[in-house]
Amino acid sequence: MFPNSPITQFLLSEIETDDKFKNTLHFKDLGINKKQIITIFIAEGVLPKNFLSLETPQNQLPRLRNDQA
Repeated sequence: MFPNSPITQFLLSEIETDDKFKNTLHFKDLGINKKQIITIFIAEGVLPKNFLSLETPQNQLPRLRNDQA
């Protein structure tokens, strides 16, 4: 609405991120479902293209380890 206002210019010029920020939003709150996430992961090459047609139940697939120090 106000592309040339000082506040708009400030918000657009701010590119630093806060490393201490922790996102607490859930996918459900954002209106994102499991199928959409899987589709994105397939498109990005994180999951194989045949992921949705795998015969092994998805909950029995190998898990990634989250090693915490």
